[in-house]
Amino acid sequence: MSPEKLHVGVCGGGLGGLTAAIAIARAGAKVTLLEAARELGEIGAGIQVFSNVSRLLIRWGVDKIIGDNLIAVDEINTWGADNELIARFDPKLGAKQAGFPHWLVRRDHLHAGLVESARRHGVNLIVGSRVQDFQHTKESVKVTTVHGVEHNFDLLIGSDGIKSTIRRTLFPEWTPQAASTVAAFRGILPYDEVFRKVPEARQLLRNTMDAWIGPNGYVLLYPLSAGTELNVVTLFQMDHIVKTPEDMDLNEFRKLYKDWNPTARKILEMVNYTQKWPLLVLPPKKTWSNEHRNVVLLGDAAHCMQNHMAQGAATAMEDGAFLGTVIGEVIRGTIELFEAIEIYERRRIPRVWVKQQASFVSGTINMATGDEAARRNRASAPETRQVLSQTRNLGYKSGQPKPQFIRQLQLRVSHPCRSGRSLESSGISRSTTLLRLPSSTPTSFIPLNFSQPFKYIPIRHCSSKSATRKLDDPLLEVSEPQREDSDEMPSANGNTDAYTKAFNNNSAWRRSLAETDPELFESLGKGQSPQILWIGCADSRCPETTILGLKPGEIFCHRNIANILVNTDINSLSVIQFAVQYLKVKHIIICGHTSCGGIAAALDNKKLGLIDTWLMPLRAIRQQNLELLQSLDEKERALKLVELNVRAGISTLLQNPVVIDAMSESGLQVHGLIYNVGTGELRELDVGEGHEVVRSRITAFKTG
Repeated sequence: MSPEKLHVGVCGGGLGGLTAAIAIARAGAKVTLLEAARELGEIGAGIQVFSNVSRLLIRWGVDKIIGDNLIAVDEINTWGADNELIARFDPKLGAKQAGFPHWLVRRDHLHAGLVESARRHGVNLIVGSRVQDFQHTKESVKVTTVHGVEHNFDLLIGSDGIKSTIRRTLFPEWTPQAASTVAAFRGILPYDEVFRKVPEARQLLRNTMDAWIGPNGYVLLYPLSAGTELNVVTLFQMDHIVKTPEDMDLNEFRKLYKDWNPTARKILEMVNYTQKWPLLVLPPKKTWSNEHRNVVLLGDAAHCMQNHMAQGAATAMEDGAFLGTVIGEVIRGTIELFEAIEIYERRRIPRVWVKQQASFVSGTINMATGDEAARRNRASAPETRQVLSQTRNLGYKSGQPKPQFIRQLQLRVSHPCRSGRSLESSGISRSTTLLRLPSSTPTSFIPLNFSQPFKYIPIRHCSSKSATRKLDDPLLEVSEPQREDSDEMPSANGNTDAYTKAFNNNSAWRRSLAETDPELFESLGKGQSPQILWIGCADSRCPETTILGLKPGEIFCHRNIANILVNTDINSLSVIQFAVQYLKVKHIIICGHTSCGGIAAALDNKKLGLIDTWLMPLRAIRQQNLELLQSLDEKERALKLVELNVRAGISTLLQNPVVIDAMSESGLQVHGLIYNVGTGELRELDVGEGHEVVRSRITAFKTG
């Protein structure tokens, strides 16, 4: 499907809807976003931005739009209600391991950044357009607003939140439910007011994120708005299931935390809470779409969850980015629209369910009481004691106030798919779940690595069936890569998008190599000592390091069109001299390959311009072997010219005085290979010489 034919409507301009609109516009579709409110906006409460979302903000330039209102704290601390230090996470370490940072931001600041990014990407934003009804057929979706305005789309995305009109129309019986007695309270305070009324808070509130956990609740404090505001989040188990927002007496609220840390309690008394908010959850469902797969849900409309993992908004934004990925494949013509939605559901529904369960378990652990809380804290004690011991070594004496840090706790749990993975090692810097789980904790609920950078798998030249199979690979990515140096929009032919997807892979590649060989990059920074020089074709299907299964630093290479080697090319001659005389390589490989475009061009008689000059040596080989080549069929003819070209390169190489000297003095060996791009196999040519040939060659070409 071509971009001009695909028109996507997004119903709802929240964080997930805007993310979907941007990602789909970047993929090349026309996008119209319908927002019920008369102005695009969000409430001002705080939100955590983990690496699974910060990568998107960086890629799209949203971080530059938000600016200083994105806060990166120095440390994230978890305390017991009695002010016992339980855990600490280092966000800088998390960013280093995940490849992207952890930020704190007001929701309205994040929302404003996404709105501006959507405008820059050409999204048509229409406010005051509450959807009243829609009709869907296999061919299209017609949306009617409360004002009677009609819009026709190829795909409609319902991102209209927990009270979704789209969901109620598709699935009338599927409604959010209150899954526990936990209620949330939120507020924002100016720092100057906090310090004026609670002076001792200056010792506590630095550029940190702090949580006090249990019993039966927890408190979370962190900075917002360039450090001028303090976000206050509290959660507590009530004596009944909270299904709708309820008013609560201030004195009753304060009694919930009457025995907690005195400074934190004084800060809480400054917040005039008037409502307790329910934490609603949508039960899992097998599908989020209609029967035609052209109306689909995302975000809270499909999977609202409790907030104990701070992944509600992030998961909605993941949904949007994933839709952008699969719709991009629709635009490229590799899959159909209904297949894209099926893939979206197949990948996102299980992931979301795991997050919902993990959030529930996280809240249970944080609000543990009695023996369970004691067991939770004992599990963290070894790391805590070690760090406190380190602080004493730094000159802190018994009885003195200790600094606000303890050793990072490794939350390592078994998962049926990924045993032994550390959630913290993925860069999830969460202040409410930095605890080692008690041995009795049901590990089947522990989440996958939320901020793991999944790999994007491009699809080219395949049927819909094979495309679906490839897109269903568990490594399919939902997100786009970091690119700090440009706000450039994607080009019509997708080149910019291809670059950024490739750039994103660097982070996963770097981490993977570092895990298997921790000293590799440090050693590479000190120099190189490859044993092989590879002279090959510039064809994208013939990457020498991958073909040979080698690591960076193990092979020196020179590539050009059709791996042509002649004794007048100063480029290749310089590479050979440097590799042989200075790197002291032990082997030189000249490798040709099947299905070579340069070989095909040399066998054809079309004018190609400048490239004709480069192909002259190949055409000369063709002339010298014309009778032989004409006796072969087309496929055999091309393969024979590949072989003849490699042998000609070997001959040129063996005439090089630098190579002649190294062969006699240090045992340098020369090899000719042919790589089959259709099977991945290498075949070695016999390039040995008779004694007389070697003697005459050395006599003619050796210099001294």
